[in-house]
Amino acid sequence: MNFNFKKEEKELIEEVRKFISQEATPEMMAETYELGGVYGGSEGRKFIQKFAAKGWLTPDWPKRFGGLGASHTVTYMVLDELTYAGAPKSFVGVHYAGPTILRFGSEEMKEKFLPPLARGEIEFSLGYTEPEAGSDLMSLSMLAEDKGDFFLVNGKKIFNTHAHVADYHWLAVRTEPRAPKHRGISLLIVDLKTPGITINPMITMVGPRTNEVVYDDVVVPKTNLLGEKNMGYKYLMVALDFERMFPFGQYRRLFEDIVEYTKRTVIGGKPMCKNPIIRQKLAQMAIELQVAHLLYSNSRRSEKKI
Repeated sequence: MNFNFKKEEKELIEEVRKFISQEATPEMMAETYELGGVYGGSEGRKFIQKFAAKGWLTPDWPKRFGGLGASHTVTYMVLDELTYAGAPKSFVGVHYAGPTILRFGSEEMKEKFLPPLARGEIEFSLGYTEPEAGSDLMSLSMLAEDKGDFFLVNGKKIFNTHAHVADYHWLAVRTEPRAPKHRGISLLIVDLKTPGITINPMITMVGPRTNEVVYDDVVVPKTNLLGEKNMGYKYLMVALDFERMFPFGQYRRLFEDIVEYTKRTVIGGKPMCKNPIIRQKLAQMAIELQVAHLLYSNSRRSEKKI
């Protein structure tokens, strides 16, 4: 297996690094830290929209939807650099919802959502977890009643981290309560400014905010249904595949900070980095990071283009 990146991929990543070093303002970095890395803050949007204008936000998407027609590996490399730098790194729209829309959305839905996603103009929030279901998606109960031209949605979601800075909700709902659990789920795209939606903050123990999102007789057009009604569990499994693909840039940066700390911290008259036990631990960490990076980047290389 060839573990080396192509010449054009290396050149692109150098451009990305240069752009980040020149355009990442202290205000944007501080906002990103405060938001826990999620995308949607005002400073982050300014930065990412400049970034996206080069096609770097969705490089593996088709050119007609704002991509570069590049490989999944390029997308991984770009996101890894954003993560390493401390720039916005968590994009529900372009990395989870967008690829799923590309595979299952109608042409109308693709034209409506994909270009503005690729330009960084809109962001989504995941709407999966419920108070009585937790992460068991087959047990979700938020009901979307079919009213002909629209769905009427009632219920509550929790741990929707992007909701207070996002534009749309990537919402899993139950559209057929009498069907087997995995057969009665649908996926809707909901404008978070729709009347009847209330977003309440949920502050975590370590500080960052997530959210409770309450729906009270919310009207969602049928055109915002992804794919087929009651087939949402299938689409969720695809979206979750994309969600589980994490870049390692922040861990690489953290490891470098740890190494520097051991160099400048003296214990017993010697820097910590001279301790053979600490050196062994650092070496093991470096190996594990490199293996994870290679496994991820080359698994993405083997996937087919969309």
